[in-house]
Amino acid sequence: MKTLVRKQGARNWSLIAQGIPGRSGKSCRLRWCNQLDPAVKKEPFSELEDSHIIAAQRQHGNKWAIIARFLPGRCAALSICLSPTSAASTPPLPPLLAGRARLLFLEAATAPCPPPG
Repeated sequence: MKTLVRKQGARNWSLIAQGIPGRSGKSCRLRWCNQLDPAVKKEPFSELEDSHIIAAQRQHGNKWAIIARFLPGRCAALSICLSPTSAASTPPLPPLLAGRARLLFLEAATAPCPPPG
């Protein structure tokens, strides 16, 4: 896929998918944007990133998709890694989270849902 993206550019995913059997344009785009793009940081969060997560969580609450925008170089799937899957059960902690951001995630994931209305 890296060769096709170098030739075609990271734009026309349907054209790129034609060169990869079994892949759709959407799956190619997601794979590139979340895993293969060299600009995506894959190492654990730094203390600075932890502090950005904490500050953004205080400002925006548990809107993890918005919080992910404050972390340049992290993939868009970060919001999926950060967001709890269900308030009723404790999801596994994302391995990249560290320090206080990890504690915030756990608190958000286990907090009871507010009553409707």
